[in-house]
Amino acid sequence: MIYSDPERRVDAILGEVESAEKPVTELLDEYGVVHRLWAVSDPAAGCGDPEAMTDQKLVIADGHHRYETSLNFRNDRERKRES
Repeated sequence: MIYSDPERRVDAILGEVESAEKPVTELLDEYGVVHRLWAVSDPAAGCGDPEAMTDQKLVIADGHHRYETSLNFRNDRERKRES
């Protein structure tokens, strides 16, 4: 997903979860990229700011369209700032 979060509220929430627990699994892909997965079993753990995603426009950036979608999202955000 691509979304706007200039205050980085979602990053802060995810950072808290990441620092509180070890990942439940970790793997290295064929490109040398490490992927980690955390399980959140405490409903309050990831809710440091319940308003962080309220009213967000979410754009799905999947597969080979990811780069093009990212550019379109960036361009759209720049046009909105200019107006």
